[in-house]
Amino acid sequence: MYSALMIDLKKSREYSLKNRESIQQYIFQACGVLNKLFPCVREVEFSAGDEIQGLFSTPAEAYLYFRLFAMLVHPVKFRAGIGVGTWDIKIDNAGSPAQDGEVYYRARQAISEADELEGYPVLYCSGKKIDTVINSLIGGAAGMGERMNSYQNELMLLTEMLSPLDANQKLDIGSMSEIKELIAYKSEIDFYKADRKANKKYPFDSSLGDDLLDSTFRVDVAETEDTFYITSGRQRGLPSKLAGIMGISRQSVEKTLKTSNIFVARNMSISALKVMPETKDK
Repeated sequence: MYSALMIDLKKSREYSLKNRESIQQYIFQACGVLNKLFPCVREVEFSAGDEIQGLFSTPAEAYLYFRLFAMLVHPVKFRAGIGVGTWDIKIDNAGSPAQDGEVYYRARQAISEADELEGYPVLYCSGKKIDTVINSLIGGAAGMGERMNSYQNELMLLTEMLSPLDANQKLDIGSMSEIKELIAYKSEIDFYKADRKANKKYPFDSSLGDDLLDSTFRVDVAETEDTFYITSGRQRGLPSKLAGIMGISRQSVEKTLKTSNIFVARNMSISALKVMPETKDK
């Protein structure tokens, strides 16, 4: 069993030609970084128009890729589908768009039904009853992310760099340092500049040293031991560390974390990741 990820930009033709081209160039660069962070069976790449797709060994890898992608491209709107199933037609030395099978049919079904107005910017399809639970969790988390402003989104991304979610040690934390350069590139794109307040200091405007990831604490859902509810999305001391990096008070960081529901969204993602193995046939 495999997992396919499909992501399609929403209303992309409403962008000016210049903005659409710059967004696509940025997404191309973002996928290049993410393809290093996560082990792909077939790397995520553009397939047709504004759609990207890739193939993974597990649904957790596909979802974790999607989460970081959503943070990196914010505030661009998209719909996404994650399918779980068999990989029936395998074309050697060819990318994901050339492959086919049940896993792709289910990803296509999921993305075709994803609708942010109904609270589901991303859908998960494995053919199991528990899909409804997973979709409520990942849809809710993604919806929270879409409603964040640029400052809140950057704080969530910085939180993720310091305390990344993972499943079975799949994430290459060393490659996360490339996110700093990626965000610097993003901040120079006119479309993204227009979404930022000119006189406001954003989390990634801070001096992020090369030792930023030295004290990273990985939250691996395969190893966390929550009781009858999830709390591991919030790590002790994280607000203070964020405040130190950004040069602001811990109270200010705590306020933003609370109003933007960053830890709530992380806990929802952890909950979904914990039950995803139940949708993968042995």
